[in-house]
Amino acid sequence: MKKGQIFYHAKKYGRTIRRNFTWDDKCKVESDHIIYFDVMANNYRRANKPAIISEDGKETFHGCVEEQK
Repeated sequence: MKKGQIFYHAKKYGRTIRRNFTWDDKCKVESDHIIYFDVMANNYRRANKPAIISEDGKETFHGCVEEQK
C-alpha cells in the first residue's frame, strides 16, 4: 500500500491544503479529480485537479483536463 502526501486547492477552505494518504484498490486518478484515503480523516476524499502527490520524496503533478474541441 502506497503512503504519502497530496497537495491541492480545497474549494471548501479556499486555499491549498496538504493531506496524508494511503493508496489502496478503491483509490483512483480520474480526468478531473483524484480519490484517495485520507489518513487523518480516516475516510476517502476527492481532490480536484490540479494536485501534487508526493511519495518517497518523489512528486507527481496531476494537471487539469484539457478541453475537447
